[in-house]
Amino acid sequence: MALELDVESQPGAALGRDRLGRRRGLRAIEGGLQQRVVARRHSRRDSEVRRLLLAADLIAVCLGLLVGTLLVSYNPGELMWGALTLPLWVVIFKAYGLYDRDIKRISHGTIDDLPWIFHAMLLGTLLLLGFYRLTPIGSIELMDLATFAIVATLAMALLRVFARRLGASLLGPERVLLIGDGQQVETLARKLGSHPEYG
Repeated sequence: MALELDVESQPGAALGRDRLGRRRGLRAIEGGLQQRVVARRHSRRDSEVRRLLLAADLIAVCLGLLVGTLLVSYNPGELMWGALTLPLWVVIFKAYGLYDRDIKRISHGTIDDLPWIFHAMLLGTLLLLGFYRLTPIGSIELMDLATFAIVATLAMALLRVFARRLGASLLGPERVLLIGDGQQVETLARKLGSHPEYG
C-alpha cells in the first residue's frame, strides 16, 4: 500500500507538504483504488463528546448564576439578565479551545484544561460585569459576581470530569492509530493499554 497526496497538480503552487496533507487529506492507493486515510471532518464520537462538554459548561455557568444571584443576595433580575449571556459563554469557551483540544492529545484529563477554564471564566466574568452595566439593572453586586465566578469555575471543572466519563461509558473507548515500527510503538501501545483512564 502506498500513500499519496490527493492534490491536483497546479503549476506554481507552493504549498508545504504538511499543509497539503491536512488540507486535502491523504489517500491510500491499493490495487488502483483510492481510500481516504484522513477524514475531512470529526467522527461522531468526537462530536458527541464536544456536545457533552458544552452541556457541562453551560450547566456550570447556570449553576454559578443561580448561586450568585439567588442565594447570596436574592435578585431574580440579575439571574434573568445573566441567562441572556449563555451564547456569549459558548463563544468564549470555544475561543479558548475547550472543545477542540481533546482530539489533539491522548490524555483527556480536566486538569489539563484548568488554565484555560480559569482564564476563560475570568474574561467572561469581566465581560459579564460590563454587560450588567449596560442593562436596566445598572450593575451587579460584586459579591454576587465573585460567588458566580468561584461556583461556575469549580462546577465547570467537576462537570467536565463527569461529562468525559459519561462519554467514555456511552460511546465506548476511542479508536487510536499508532504509526511507526519497532520498540517505540510497542511501548506506547503498552502504556495506553495500562491506562484505562485515557478511554
